[in-house]
Amino acid sequence: MKIDTSLAPPSTCLGALGMPGMTAYFGLLDVGALQDGETVYNNATPVKGPSNYLSLLVRRARMEGIVVFDYARRYPQTAQDIPARIGASRIKVKEHVVSGSTDDFPEALQMLFRGENVGNLELA
Repeated sequence: MKIDTSLAPPSTCLGALGMPGMTAYFGLLDVGALQDGETVYNNATPVKGPSNYLSLLVRRARMEGIVVFDYARRYPQTAQDIPARIGASRIKVKEHVVSGSTDDFPEALQMLFRGENVGNLELA
């Protein structure tokens, strides 16, 4: 899929309209069956994975995987829908833009591992 900067700025095309955004979109709406009026918060705190699987039973929750490529035929329509939802404040996008050049890439990359970014991290 080509980046269409008429839909959104390049940083949004890489994040909310890229694989991270498509995965979240299909995961929430199709797999998670999010309904109108429900709100989702993304907790950036590291959470233990399958070792806590018994808490799924106690909370009557479920865990299900998603392969975003299974939704490839829907990418073009979703690339139109996500910007509309952003414009209507139904999706909130956080982007962390670091000004610099390719010389600043190693330090910007380390920000990911130190957890110093909020949202999509871009070096511009």
